[in-house]
Amino acid sequence: HVVRLPDGTILNRYWDPSTTPRPESYPKEESHRQKAQHNGISPEKFYQHNRAACESGWDFSSRWLIDTKRVETNYAADIIPIDLNCLLYSMENLLASTYSQKGDWKSSKKFEELAKNQKNAIRNFHWNNETQFFMDYDWTRNRSTPAITLAGVYPLFFKLATPEQPAHVHEHLRKSFLQSGGLVTTLERTGEQWDWPNGWATLQWIAYEGLKNYGFNELAAE
Repeated sequence: HVVRLPDGTILNRYWDPSTTPRPESYPKEESHRQKAQHNGISPEKFYQHNRAACESGWDFSSRWLIDTKRVETNYAADIIPIDLNCLLYSMENLLASTYSQKGDWKSSKKFEELAKNQKNAIRNFHWNNETQFFMDYDWTRNRSTPAITLAGVYPLFFKLATPEQPAHVHEHLRKSFLQSGGLVTTLERTGEQWDWPNGWATLQWIAYEGLKNYGFNELAAE
């Protein structure tokens, strides 16, 4: 779903128009909904945030929570995810290449321009100068979210980082994410499956390839 930021930049978020609980998780979601409503969050908003988090595949994670220990504080629909926008950048590049091979230069140029804009937006809005890491962006508050997660390696995988940024990402991975079994998904211990101490194979591979793309072969091998 498209989000237009105040300066006109376009990025994307997960969003579902449905404002009802998911049938497969009705009892649990009703319990969380009641807690959310007690804290002033409407049922409609709660269900939309919940569905957005599920659409991401990271269901659930402190990444989507205002309070990292309370699932009812999920605000996923307000978040522009770094990994989603990197994937869309890759898709735009692929379409530009495909149209070029077909000889459809107009369409190729269109998607080439979209990919270029996406790359600039990722660098401008997803890189956090304070943490020196790629992070999700809260478009309703115009700032990075506080969650530092392994999704921050996607720009390295797709070669979107500036020459200076990969070294900082490397240091975060080495000092904070790397454990005896691989890289943890987040730095928050919540009991959710997309949080510490869990690691997921796809993220390990994306981090491995991303590190190698910028010459960090030693950490990639670890």
